[in-house]
Amino acid sequence: MFATDDGAVCRHHDIAEPRALLSDFDLVEERRIEVATMNGHLSQAVQLLARKR
Repeated sequence: MFATDDGAVCRHHDIAEPRALLSDFDLVEERRIEVATMNGHLSQAVQLLARKR
């Protein structure tokens, strides 16, 4: 967890945490993408598309 100079609080989570939050939903798609961080480094991100049951 870290805060930016302009006050944004950012957190990095293990993929199990958002999956658990969406456990009552049907997972439609999961996509891993490469993104640039605020410091310009490359990192892996995940996009989850879920549908309410």
